[in-house]
Amino acid sequence: IYRSTDGVNYAFIVQLAPNASSYVAASLAPGTLYYWRVYAVTEGALSAALAGSQATSAAGEITCNGAGGLWSSTATWSGGVLPTATDNVTVSDGCTVTIDAAATINNLTVGQGTSGILQFEATTARTLTVNGSVTIASGGVFQSAATGTVTTHLLSVGTNLVNNGTLDFSTNVNTAGAELRFVNAANNTMSGTGTTSDLRLLSLSKGSGTVTTSSPVLEITIPFT
Repeated sequence: IYRSTDGVNYAFIVQLAPNASSYVAASLAPGTLYYWRVYAVTEGALSAALAGSQATSAAGEITCNGAGGLWSSTATWSGGVLPTATDNVTVSDGCTVTIDAAATINNLTVGQGTSGILQFEATTARTLTVNGSVTIASGGVFQSAATGTVTTHLLSVGTNLVNNGTLDFSTNVNTAGAELRFVNAANNTMSGTGTTSDLRLLSLSKGSGTVTTSSPVLEITIPFT
């Protein structure tokens, strides 16, 4: 079984046991059209492909309530539910949200043009996995803790990051911080017009590419401070 999101570049997903007639596709991004190719295989050869496509359901939309709060608290979020991997999350203007638990979401927006703060907690390392994109709006702030000495927080980004505000992952006079990691086998960008992009550690874990002419590339067009 092979899968694609553009109908051109296909990635191998799995080979099933002999005589298998079904496959459950898990961990798909919401609101995405997937293309599929299925082959029968013998020793050393593939059949012609059975090809088709299927769109997933649209992502949910969750924003923070009032002044914000802890990520793990249902009171922090609209509808009183915690964000999941199928949700787009917005830290709205006037909110301060503290990441106090591991979490996985679809897309992330910090701020709506004037304010909005998302920060890692001060005492325990946490991981926020964003399967899609991260956008920090003008006036928005995404930072590691202003106190403490934890430097092993992690933001994992599946596609692109746009910083039009403040991204500060080396705080408390550089004694606290977080790693920014780009994942998935595709070309992505780190861009924006923000005046602060302060990183302690930038890493790539993009595996082998589905791009036909090159390995996956992260293009950085934003100045670091």
